[in-house]
Amino acid sequence: MTCGILYNSDIDADHKATLRNNSEISSSKRKGSEDLAVNMKTENPKKIVEKLQKRFNETIQEFDKKIQLFKTRYERIMADKVDLEQSLEKKEMALKDYREKSDTLEKNRSMLSTKYSTLKKMIKDLKTETWSQEDDIRY
Repeated sequence: MTCGILYNSDIDADHKATLRNNSEISSSKRKGSEDLAVNMKTENPKKIVEKLQKRFNETIQEFDKKIQLFKTRYERIMADKVDLEQSLEKKEMALKDYREKSDTLEKNRSMLSTKYSTLKKMIKDLKTETWSQEDDIRY
């Protein structure tokens, strides 16, 4: 007998759970679908078609708005992309110019250093060959 009572309570619990699941499912349906189902039974097919057509057109308009929004965003993003690419090109050109000028300066510095060393050596050689004490005092 106790088993029968447990069995009945299990059935009741399962039944309540099933009812709750059904209510969750029906509440998750798209709003207005229950009204449409009830109205379909009472209205003539022409009105049903008109309502469905109206909903369809509204949905299409919503999607058109979203598409326009995405197009606008896409165009803005593409314009930003073009601006960034142009900016990058300008910066790359500036970097290239900087490197060229830096290389030129380094070559000039090296050349001047070589000339300075050569002149210094020439002066030293001149001092040792023809330099007198009077020249030391004078210069």
